Amino acid sequence: MAASAIPVQSSLAPRIQSVDALRGAIMMLMAIDHIRDYIARSAQQFLPTDLARTTPAIFLTRWITHFCAPVFMLTAGLGAYLWMTRGHHSKAELSRFLVSRGLWLIVLEVTILRLILLSQISFTANPVLLIILWAIGISMIALAALIYLPARVLAAVSIAIIALHNLLAPVLAERFGRAAWIWDILYQRGVIVLGGINLRPAYPVLP
Repeated sequence: MAASAIPVQSSLAPRIQSVDALRGAIMMLMAIDHIRDYIARSAQQFLPTDLARTTPAIFLTRWITHFCAPVFMLTAGLGAYLWMTRGHHSKAELSRFLVSRGLWLIVLEVTILRLILLSQISFTANPVLLIILWAIGISMIALAALIYLPARVLAAVSIAIIALHNLLAPVLAERFGRAAWIWDILYQRGVIVLGGINLRPAYPVLP
């Protein structure tokens, strides 16, 4: 009894509250974006950032959400780094973790999230939109390979994607022939036909 009363010291590193606070703040911004459509019906009839028709409140509640996807991606990468360094895991363990987590996010995207957001069950009656969970999931799978690059190379690749990806706008998927679907995933919002299912990456990975 006396031994069982001794508190057990956890070997896990404490959570970093500032990171959790950042994630929470971004989730609240995202909630504002989704709630807006149900409060202002007019917001469903035009782009919230259309200066010719919008109001300051509708514009700002949309504009602030432009921080959501980038910070989700940032904290996903930060979380992977902390999982490895603070949990004393190897790169091989991190790579397997990223692949499994990424695949789960993609599955959730095309099943649970699709049902909740769009009330769609059939995969053939409507295009299957691939949005934020898909983008984070496939990015995690890519990161599972990228973690083996030297830090300087990885930093250079990251900065190049952020600073230069807009230069790829003139490049069309049709240029790549049968491999056009790869460009649709990476950059262009095209439609990928797979077994009679129309997949539409609404969140291309590079941008």
